Amino acid sequence: MCLLYSLIPIHACTVLDCPRRFSDNDALKRHQFLAHIKARHLVCRYEGCQMGYNDHGSRINHERIKHGQSYGRAVKMGLVPPK
Repeated sequence: MCLLYSLIPIHACTVLDCPRRFSDNDALKRHQFLAHIKARHLVCRYEGCQMGYNDHGSRINHERIKHGQSYGRAVKMGLVPPK
């Protein structure tokens, strides 16, 4: 198979007005999940906070900014009880 052919994006996003195209189906599925579905299955681990995120990095960033440090570090320091 020609390398150039394998780099041509052939999987187009089916969401209306989305111009994104991808060279493999997994990348397309990841894009659709992160950009269009907006599933927020990772909820902030601090008690009383209901902010949700679709990736670990965004959740950790939120915990650092809004609560002063990541939940994992706070547990290690004994500042919050583990879940």
